[in-house]
Amino acid sequence: MQTAAWHFNPTSSEAERYFSPWTFFSRGPLAGLTALPISLATAGMPPLGMPNHGWKPFDTTGYAAYRIVLITLASMVIVALFVTLVPFTGERWAAIGAGLLALSPFGVHDIMFTWPKWESTACILLSFLFAHQRHSIGSGLALAVGFLFHPLALLWAPWIAIWLWGRCRIDSTVGWTRQIKILGGFLLSLGAIVLIWMLIGKLAPHSPEAIAAGQLSFLSYFIHADNAPATWLSWLYSRWLNVSNTFIPFWLQFSIADHAGLRSIYGPTSSIDRFAFLWWNTLPLGMGLTLWATSCSAIAKMLSQSYITNIIITLDSCFATIKMTLRSAMVAGVLLIGPAFLVTVYWGASATGLLRECGHPLYAAAIGLTCYQLSKASGAFATFLSRPLFPWLQLPETLAMLWLTTVLNTTAPAQMYAELDPIYLAGSTASLALAAWYCSRQLRK
Repeated sequence: MQTAAWHFNPTSSEAERYFSPWTFFSRGPLAGLTALPISLATAGMPPLGMPNHGWKPFDTTGYAAYRIVLITLASMVIVALFVTLVPFTGERWAAIGAGLLALSPFGVHDIMFTWPKWESTACILLSFLFAHQRHSIGSGLALAVGFLFHPLALLWAPWIAIWLWGRCRIDSTVGWTRQIKILGGFLLSLGAIVLIWMLIGKLAPHSPEAIAAGQLSFLSYFIHADNAPATWLSWLYSRWLNVSNTFIPFWLQFSIADHAGLRSIYGPTSSIDRFAFLWWNTLPLGMGLTLWATSCSAIAKMLSQSYITNIIITLDSCFATIKMTLRSAMVAGVLLIGPAFLVTVYWGASATGLLRECGHPLYAAAIGLTCYQLSKASGAFATFLSRPLFPWLQLPETLAMLWLTTVLNTTAPAQMYAELDPIYLAGSTASLALAAWYCSRQLRK
């Protein structure tokens, strides 16, 4: 927005100062380009320097309008998850899945945040849906659009390609030649956009200070450990920290005594700040502990179902059961376990967890697989999750995520507009209650 509002060339020294040590072409432009006309049309004018000023209720820089546009774009992930789940679970459980994401602490947090990672996730979900329907070109183009929001989309390219190939394999009318053409269509439609943007980033002129120009700098994460060149030992240790800090409840509170990623720009980090960081960086608190426990149970059952069968069954039946079990395990492997492994291997920057970095699609996949498994099963969890009361039970954790640090924060910026807190508290509570009421209403149908 600043580059366009001040009419700077994307390769100019002025523009490079905004993006250093990266450049304009190191990330996709879609989030900023979408917000640009709306922010400028509301008479906002971005400052010439870096916008590090404190927040104001009436913002003349256009950032407030920009943020509203990004919130609107990020909320597309709710609709995308619903549309993706409908063919697998039906509308009722698709509505449950969308509601679970919309009302969860991390879902609310990152919809309000300005990183365009939910937008990229929405495109990944759309790409997966196209792949499931064997529309290879649509799948590739959707993933390319996701890349132009945020490059994390490329981490899901191999898994969507595997799903697309698997969908071709189960159709006996699709021969090898047709399978190659379908996969080729996916790769060509994805590469036509992604590789061109990468090529522009590589060839565009830039100053020596732009040490991370283009896209190749993102590949260095594979061989880094906590933002430093890795040895084998430090590489393994940083990956263990990322896995444990992401998937084990409260582990981040004890695994790292001090870390730059946990510090506040306003001063020393308090224990309440460290605790609040768990909502942003760890899957258990990000989902909410109840939903996380439900999800773990559902996915574990999906991986292990039917391995323990009645001993007195025929050999043919046993083989059929094993085939069905392997199919369920493969679904979880392609959509959740495999991507989680790749993300863990990839992420060599901060070792404080994966969720906020590139775990957004994992988050959506965990909720989607939970709804898929429970829609096919019966039992206490499925009954509990489908009750109209459940959306209301998500609100305490989400409201705590929104307001715990606000109420207990004593820094000057937090106190500057403290008199507005009751208004904001009423507004956020009313908005979440309206969303919970809508989700609850869907569950009564």
